[in-house]
Amino acid sequence: MRQLLYILAFVTVYSAGVSAQSYRTLVNEGNDYYEKEDYGMATERYKRGTREDPERIEGYFNMGNAAYRQKDVQAAIDAYKQAATKGKSKKEIAQTLYNVGNSFMQAAEAAGNVPPQQAAQAGANPGQMQKEGYQKAIDAFKESLKLNPEDTDTRYNLVYAMEKLKELQNQQNQNQNKDQQKKQDQKQDKKEDKNEQNKDQQQDQQKQEQQKQQQQQQQKQQQQMTKQQAQQILKALERDEKEVQKKVREQKANRVRVEKDW
Repeated sequence: MRQLLYILAFVTVYSAGVSAQSYRTLVNEGNDYYEKEDYGMATERYKRGTREDPERIEGYFNMGNAAYRQKDVQAAIDAYKQAATKGKSKKEIAQTLYNVGNSFMQAAEAAGNVPPQQAAQAGANPGQMQKEGYQKAIDAFKESLKLNPEDTDTRYNLVYAMEKLKELQNQQNQNQNKDQQKKQDQKQDKKEDKNEQNKDQQQDQQKQEQQKQQQQQQQKQQQQMTKQQAQQILKALERDEKEVQKKVREQKANRVRVEKDW
């Protein structure tokens, strides 16, 4: 993408007054600094020139160029918009709109290079900023072509901006689909985890129920054994008592026989 610099020639100065001479000198000095890539000093000269003659386009136009080179996009756009109001021909206004489009393109490209962590900390949405930048660039290039349809650079930049916007939208759609798929996967994983958890709980409940049944059965068996043992003890006591009674009867019988012998 090209960036225009409006070089002021002496023949373009229509007024021969002191103010016009001062304006011409300041803008030309700004152009010299611009060529030396001293954009700060160039901007200072252009600003002074616009104060000398606020109705001339060159100072605003070139001030926008200097801001553009310093990547101060908003300042560049503001200067170009001022220049557009001072344009005397369709071609001049078309050139300012061309540079407005370039500035929005620069803003879009810069937004795409912002690290995600930095964007998150600033609360910015780089994707949305890129989308808006490309769309505004497209609008500016279209307006420029209405005034100067034969400008090949503007046509080229328009197509480029449209392709970048389409590419960005496709990427955002893909990311959105991925996010939706990720959410669905997470939802499915959560459901499976819950099912697994419910299964574990059911298994634990079944295990506890089995243990409870085993304990009850063991208690029942113990109770049965205790009852059997008691019956056995009673029977043993009965046997013992019968034995004792038998012995007592035998002893009595012996005594009776002894007394008869006497």
